[in-house]
Amino acid sequence: MKKFLVAYLLTTCYLLLTSGCGAKLGVPIALIEEATPEKYEDVNGVILFDSTQVKIEEDGTTVYREHKLVKILSTYGKKKFGEVTLPYSANISKLEINLARVISPEGKVIEVPEENIKDVPFVPMGGMGGKMFLPDVRMKKIIFPEIEIGSSIEYVTTLKLSKSFIPGRFADMRIFEDDEPIREMTYTLEFPKNMEMKYVVKNGKLAFSGEEKEGRAVYKWEARNVPRIIKEPLMPSIMEVATMLVISNIPSWQEVSRWYWEVSEPSVVADSAIKSKVAEITDTLETQEEKIRAIFDWISMEVRYLQTEAISKDKGFNPRPASLTFERKWGVCRDKAALFVAMAKEIGVKANIVLIDVSYHTPSEIPNPLFEHAIVGIKKQDGSYYYLDPTMEYTRDYFPVVEQNRDLLVCTEQGDSLRFVEYENPEGNWLLMKNTGKLNANGDFEGRLTMQGEGLMDMALRSFRYIPPEQRKQLFEQMVKGFSPEATLDTFEIGDPADLSNPFAIELQYRAPEYAIKKGSELHLASSGGASSFSLGAGMAGGGMPWGLEERKYPLYFQFPMITRSVTTVALPKGYKVKKLPDDFKSEHSKWSILLTRNEKAGKLTERNEFSIKDPLIPVEEYKDFKSVMEDLEKQGKKNIVLIKKK
Repeated sequence: MKKFLVAYLLTTCYLLLTSGCGAKLGVPIALIEEATPEKYEDVNGVILFDSTQVKIEEDGTTVYREHKLVKILSTYGKKKFGEVTLPYSANISKLEINLARVISPEGKVIEVPEENIKDVPFVPMGGMGGKMFLPDVRMKKIIFPEIEIGSSIEYVTTLKLSKSFIPGRFADMRIFEDDEPIREMTYTLEFPKNMEMKYVVKNGKLAFSGEEKEGRAVYKWEARNVPRIIKEPLMPSIMEVATMLVISNIPSWQEVSRWYWEVSEPSVVADSAIKSKVAEITDTLETQEEKIRAIFDWISMEVRYLQTEAISKDKGFNPRPASLTFERKWGVCRDKAALFVAMAKEIGVKANIVLIDVSYHTPSEIPNPLFEHAIVGIKKQDGSYYYLDPTMEYTRDYFPVVEQNRDLLVCTEQGDSLRFVEYENPEGNWLLMKNTGKLNANGDFEGRLTMQGEGLMDMALRSFRYIPPEQRKQLFEQMVKGFSPEATLDTFEIGDPADLSNPFAIELQYRAPEYAIKKGSELHLASSGGASSFSLGAGMAGGGMPWGLEERKYPLYFQFPMITRSVTTVALPKGYKVKKLPDDFKSEHSKWSILLTRNEKAGKLTERNEFSIKDPLIPVEEYKDFKSVMEDLEKQGKKNIVLIKKK
């Protein structure tokens, strides 16, 4: 109890020292010394203090004051915390760095020099997050000098918003967990009492307090001694599993829908150049669907998706005028969506911009405009919509499966409610690997491997176009060595990724010495089945081998339903027959389906292996069953097929 009171007193004194923008901050030596490597084992750093204070005025101006103190405890921690990037909207906000310093292990204070604070263009996250639906974002970068293990970095910033994205409205989201431990984290919101503020805490609990103060409301949420998130293979997004606070005073999703329709409507106008292009690519086509496909393919292939260059400095959330995106042939998601809407009008199709979150499920309880991505919706006769994402390149599908099973918001003049779209075709994302060839009496094999996919798997195979030819060859050489360490690649052929009228295929011709091992009069042939053959499909889904952990804290998440099929056909050497075939393997579950079979017919050995992930989210309580099945399958797949000479 005494230790707790001392720590509490230290924190209280520190808060008093650090409150108020003009206050000179004392050095919290006692707080820093408390964070020892013994107390915080196997971490890169500990977030000692993370405070956000938000003040909203009647006119909509908002001030964010952020204060963070982190102690570095590892070599990697020096790299991780040696630079801090702070995004802001250049159109409607101003970001000030009030304090930036390093506190050495000995307690020496090293102020960050001005030349170490830079204002740079925003660089978004990789993966699907790279399509983030963001306003005119830039970043302040703080480079901390003289960092060493045991140092602490501290900074205080003030962000002033001159207006909100939706006039008179406020919305924010805040994560209260990190991949490093957090000693204390607070979020304080002060706002006019007449504002009706709603909030929800997802994936956990936060301490909450609220009070009235001189006609204003003050809400505070806090968390203490929060363990770090230890990332697991194929776990859901941090936004899905971490404790998250969502706040807003927006009364309905209809208001968000109307707002974005209003800000984007001036941009969806076709000029003469757009009209001419629409006529050029659609006039010879007969059906409306053919014309929609032509417009989609043209925007997808001819208008580049750029992550940073396309961010406007004066438009906020507004998409660029369609004429400008058309002229420049590049844009971010909202720009490409606006261009599609403008071009669709020219063939008599009413389309709408649609807002969606891709990397996590939208917190539907609280209306907010903080979406990651923008796509397009076209209304059908029954009142439902079908969706298109013009940012997806080299795809035969309008609407990728990774954006399905999501809430989304169609932006209309009347305003629309949040809609949920289920997986449209859960069996339409498959990868097929066909391996055929001849085995000779020495156990050597000449084979042909063909890979073909549908849905997102087809698009993933087409992505080989981005790999330089020499590197591509090296990847294929490594692939055939999976059949035999001495295997060599003879030739390979890749289809035309721009030909969207036909499935895409990759074909490898190879030779594999000792594909089968000779043992006296027998040939022992390793199975091509087993859990390992699932790795290519899972890897294309962003995975790999995800069942290595004995236990999991978080669900397994494959991102989308998928099917991986492998068919190996081996022409047996003359005079040989099958002596022994391993048993078939089958597992049927509501979340997955697995089948492995082998048979011989007319001198040919055929092995079929099929994995189906029906539901991509496998809960923690079902993980051990899945792990057990995959381990049993791996054992079964390692059992040899034995060939023997006929008598």
